Amino acid sequence: MNATPDLDAVLAAADDLEPPPEVLLRLLRVASLPSHNRRQVVDVISSDPIVASRVLKIANSSFFRRGCKISDLSQAVGRLGEATLTTMATTCAARMLAQESVPGYGYTDSGLMEHCQAIAIGARLLARKFGDIPTGVAYTSGLLCDVGVLVLGHFVASHEHELVQKSGAFDQREKALFGIDHAELGGILAETWGLPESTCAAIRHHHRPSEAPEAHRTLAFQVHIADMLAKMSDRSATLDGMSYEVDEAWAEYIPLEGDDVQGLLLEVCDEVRSVRAMLNEPTR
Repeated sequence: MNATPDLDAVLAAADDLEPPPEVLLRLLRVASLPSHNRRQVVDVISSDPIVASRVLKIANSSFFRRGCKISDLSQAVGRLGEATLTTMATTCAARMLAQESVPGYGYTDSGLMEHCQAIAIGARLLARKFGDIPTGVAYTSGLLCDVGVLVLGHFVASHEHELVQKSGAFDQREKALFGIDHAELGGILAETWGLPESTCAAIRHHHRPSEAPEAHRTLAFQVHIADMLAKMSDRSATLDGMSYEVDEAWAEYIPLEGDDVQGLLLEVCDEVRSVRAMLNEPTR
């Protein structure tokens, strides 16, 4: 049996994780502005040739193709709309999540990216329906909420037996074994990368949103409930699965009723299919 790593070893591994591309961080900062405009979004996307070319390819795909081919991001805004353009660019920029597999947790065939897309879409839908959180901030916070598993997965893989034998929610088992859970680790990474305070708090507390600072608690609850919806809709088997607790205070921040949950789950599934169709990726 491998010796259990201490917290310093986990944090040292986090330091080695390549940060997301600057374009993703800049898109999130722009989305956080109460009165940003299309020109700012286009300027940010234009700064990354890989993301810009991917977005243009999407805009010219059969999913959106109407009329002549476009070669300018300003035209892409007109064809896609600012919200869709930002979603596509953000998802393309988060290529760090698009790994073939994540050791330990059991994500295979880019399963982590698909799971995070579902969380992001759910968080955006909740932000659209409840509260005044910018939808772009909710989407990106959901997209990055599980970034900590990219680091902790290597340790989970070496100590899967101990984790399975422990009782309690999966994040509590991580904390007991490694001194930190993937949500807290993700929050530390987000702070290191200079993400907005609200997003850092949502990532850090997305399994226990009642512990988030009051100013950011609504966003944390949106990501929390979106994560639960994503797990309910996910067909793949992962080590952590549904081994998390639902924060009992969720209804204070997201006033969903019984039928609303089922309707929202269907909306998430529909939008996941739509986003993956835009990205020309198969839906599992």
